[in-house]
Amino acid sequence: MNLEFQNAVFNDGLNVTVRQGDKWHGTTGSVPVIDIAGRTFDEKYRGEAYVLGSLLLFFDDIPAGLLRHEHDPSCRTKKGLKAELKRVYGYGNSFQEDANFATKKWTVLLFSPSNDEFRLEAEK
Repeated sequence: MNLEFQNAVFNDGLNVTVRQGDKWHGTTGSVPVIDIAGRTFDEKYRGEAYVLGSLLLFFDDIPAGLLRHEHDPSCRTKKGLKAELKRVYGYGNSFQEDANFATKKWTVLLFSPSNDEFRLEAEK
């Protein structure tokens, strides 16, 4: 599985990304990262991330404190995250927020784009 990003902007250290469903829930360790928008990665990220863990939550249960670490600056608030998820998952204007955001679960992945920083700690 490749972890795909449309906006591959990363913080140094801890990052968060939110994905629809449970496909990524339970993933840990190194995973390939692909920037599907066609930009190239900074050399220090080498196209790989180290996933520290995940949470499977309803949208309203995603902690605001975790969103401070969201890799995409536009997603660091619930309002911004919701707008971006609508765009990425193609819901557009017809998306019924109450029916879909309230009943679907979302995987919150905690990861480090600079692989070595957290891998060494996790392997101790």
